[in-house]
Amino acid sequence: EAEELRRKAQERERKLREEAREAQNSKRRVELRLAERREFRDSRGNSANAALEKSIPMCTIVDNSGAIAEKVEVVNVTGLQARCLGLKGGGSGVEALKRAARERDKQERW
Repeated sequence: EAEELRRKAQERERKLREEAREAQNSKRRVELRLAERREFRDSRGNSANAALEKSIPMCTIVDNSGAIAEKVEVVNVTGLQARCLGLKGGGSGVEALKRAARERDKQERW
């Protein structure tokens, strides 16, 4: 019985470590946010969480290839990339990111 309790505790710790590791994965983070976004829609399709709605840019694609037009909501990758600091040029060091953040803040204040 003590052995089984110890084994369950180790299994629980392993799962927690795995979840923490997955939370660091950027692809997995986006997947989790999208799943959360889908989960928290009300019956009319409106998002219940406005902050989450703004966190991931989405666009709707209409597929007319079948008998019925189907709307599919997908991640707007270019919109997401545009919000990333230091993605285009300028290196990826800390100083380059700080400079890019200062420039963005200056433009937003303007």
